[in-house]
Amino acid sequence: GSIAERHARYFAALFKAIALEHGAYTDIGRYVPHIGNVRKALEWSFSSDDRHAIGVELAADSASLFLGLWLLAECRHWSRLALGGMKGTGDMTEREVRLLEALALSSMHTQGNSQEVRAALERGLDLSEADGGRLTRLHLFAGLNIFLTRVGDFEGALAVAKRFDVIARDSDSRGDHAIAEWMLGSGHHLAGNQVAAWEHYERGFRIEADTGGLDADIFGFNHRLRALLGRARLLWLLGSPQGGCELACAVIDESANARHPTNYCICVLYCVPVLLWSGDTESPYTHIERALAHAERHSLFPYAGAALALKGEWLVMTGEESRGVDDLRRALQLLHRENYGIVIPATLRAL
Repeated sequence: GSIAERHARYFAALFKAIALEHGAYTDIGRYVPHIGNVRKALEWSFSSDDRHAIGVELAADSASLFLGLWLLAECRHWSRLALGGMKGTGDMTEREVRLLEALALSSMHTQGNSQEVRAALERGLDLSEADGGRLTRLHLFAGLNIFLTRVGDFEGALAVAKRFDVIARDSDSRGDHAIAEWMLGSGHHLAGNQVAAWEHYERGFRIEADTGGLDADIFGFNHRLRALLGRARLLWLLGSPQGGCELACAVIDESANARHPTNYCICVLYCVPVLLWSGDTESPYTHIERALAHAERHSLFPYAGAALALKGEWLVMTGEESRGVDDLRRALQLLHRENYGIVIPATLRAL
């Protein structure tokens, strides 16, 4: 028992030092060999009530390791346990905010847009508002923006993008400025203001060009790719269908090499429709199949439902109506279960 305790305390101390040294999303490749030790220490810590305090600290400080390795189901499990064990653990605000963010991110990508995700994001924002932590607030606002977009509350998502922009203006980071513009672009695009969306997207790309490479990854999304897929949709909507289709294909290809597997799924889900709007049924097939396989391999269940909906629409367009209708019906059930509101209207229309 005492060896297990010393082991757990050692790794809690190690990851506390790492968490202090790095932000939550730094490349932590050199700590990957410790993942087995971290799991062991977490299991020991949460196996008895009197050890929870060690588990809470370690879960919060190692969350970025699980997220960095995209082990979302495990991250969700430990974050939930730790948040449940936080009763009366003294001054732990920063760790609690980190756990709430980890829970929201891992749960949203694997189990859909649940009330749990929204509650975690809002509590995290309340806590960091009281604590004055700017960085985490930007991450949490980005998470809330994505959550509201996915459930189909486009006005709400645009309002959050505007709040993100206000905070980002106080930041020295050009990356924050570019992401704010791109987030406003996506917000306006979905709220129906296409010309405003175009202006914000372009402003973001100008900042990026002036700065050189930006780290645009927040909350499991690359916001540069999100802006590029928005730009592809805008080109089509504003009268350049060929340009829109060419960019859509380029974005899908680029996203295949992105850091998180979510990016490829997202780019397929929002770029393939551009191809289908133009009647192109040839290019999308491989991408839809790959996105489905990708979503299932990484347990990204919300994306599996959305990719199945695209497959159904593609089948209907290629003359396989009865198989297409079956897939669309099955997809709708999944999309309702995951509360993935943004893609439900298109699925209903195809049905």
